[in-house]
Amino acid sequence: PTPWGYPVLIGPKGGARIDDPKHPHHGALAGSALTMDAGMSNLLRWLDRPREQVWAMGTCTPARIAGLRGLGVIEPGAEADLVLWDDDLKPNKTWVAGQLVYERRA
Repeated sequence: PTPWGYPVLIGPKGGARIDDPKHPHHGALAGSALTMDAGMSNLLRWLDRPREQVWAMGTCTPARIAGLRGLGVIEPGAEADLVLWDDDLKPNKTWVAGQLVYERRA
């Protein structure tokens, strides 16, 4: 059992479904399995806005609305988790707690 919530299974087509036979809504949609790169790609295609505005929509705006201080921003005292995305929306480098943990090979 999970300490909170309920187990979720992500199927081959990406649908996140409740995976607890005892849950009254077993098999129901449990949220999104959309990845950041796919979501940002969609927004960049769909919206006629400057790239920096679209990236703000997917990073600092949701963090601010959720009350998650220090997330979604690059500023002194903020969490030092960061992904550097290439123009093709592939992660180039990733830092967690200020430490480089991933670097895409050329």
